[in-house]
Amino acid sequence: QCDVEPLVRPTRLFISQLVAGAVRSKLQPFARISEALDVGNDVAKAAQRQLTDVCELGVLLVEIATRALLELDELLNTPDDSERMSSSVKQLVELRSKFTSDELSKELDREFWALFKAHYEAVFVTSTDMQTRAVEWAIAVCEQLGQTLPPWMMTKDQVEAIRKLQSAIGSGVESELREAAIFAKQADYKSDQQLAQMYESAMEQLRKLKRLPAGWEVHDLVGDDAKAKMFKKVDITGDSLTLQFQRLFDKTNLGLVTRDRDGAMPRGYKVQKVESVWNVDSWSSYIGRLDAMTEQCKKFPGDAPVADWSRWSGPLLTDKLGSDILAAARLPSLAAGANEFLM
Repeated sequence: QCDVEPLVRPTRLFISQLVAGAVRSKLQPFARISEALDVGNDVAKAAQRQLTDVCELGVLLVEIATRALLELDELLNTPDDSERMSSSVKQLVELRSKFTSDELSKELDREFWALFKAHYEAVFVTSTDMQTRAVEWAIAVCEQLGQTLPPWMMTKDQVEAIRKLQSAIGSGVESELREAAIFAKQADYKSDQQLAQMYESAMEQLRKLKRLPAGWEVHDLVGDDAKAKMFKKVDITGDSLTLQFQRLFDKTNLGLVTRDRDGAMPRGYKVQKVESVWNVDSWSSYIGRLDAMTEQCKKFPGDAPVADWSRWSGPLLTDKLGSDILAAARLPSLAAGANEFLM
């Protein structure tokens, strides 16, 4: 046996400088840090000591974590390269394996993820592509280390949801927008701000594509099945709308007995419930027919809108009340260019 104690101090200085040089040098690749730690581990093994006995690692942990993040930032600012991404993950996992102390490994994890979080929230989220690639990188690291993904980061499904939404928004195809929106809902889109914004963009694009009324909630219409009909019945009974519908019935009830009347003539009607039917297929048919009527009316200048209906079939009793009801229900105004009125 040999007394190696006299050699430990100068060796400790040498190994510490070797590792520090690898960490701080911009000219040396990131993998050089692992190589320097290998030297330290070999010396520690020969001296029957721990790595921390032959290297001042504690003071270098923040710098190591910072260098790792800088390497990632550089990678994410270049075109997507799966091989480089895989190599970057491998290098960080390999570097961490050089830490023979669990305490040091956990401390490095804390320092790295703290820096990663700050950079993620300040820089990575400014670009959807950069954010998704950063999350994919983090997922790969955590999977190889057997760790759970930090709770403040998007999940793997949320990353996929962003990709689907990006593609669907770019294509503008209804079926793709619905499928992407449903996937995002299942991935808890509300828990991530950027994903939530992209989801809302997809919903707004779907609304414009189908020309849906502002009062219809597209989120509810999308549902959980992209192949199902976009349909929903909504109870919109309220003091204001109920009163307006009641006025409509009161004003238009003329008490005229028609030939199809069987039984006593009712004195009036009482509105009990107001229900809005959100049927996207029917709405699309209506919009198509409205457009066609508007174009047809343009062929007869002065006939739309008709200024005075009394010379035709009498005044339109639903004119003012109908417009008020549509506004209260957040439905589009009547198309004067097609002589449109509520019946």
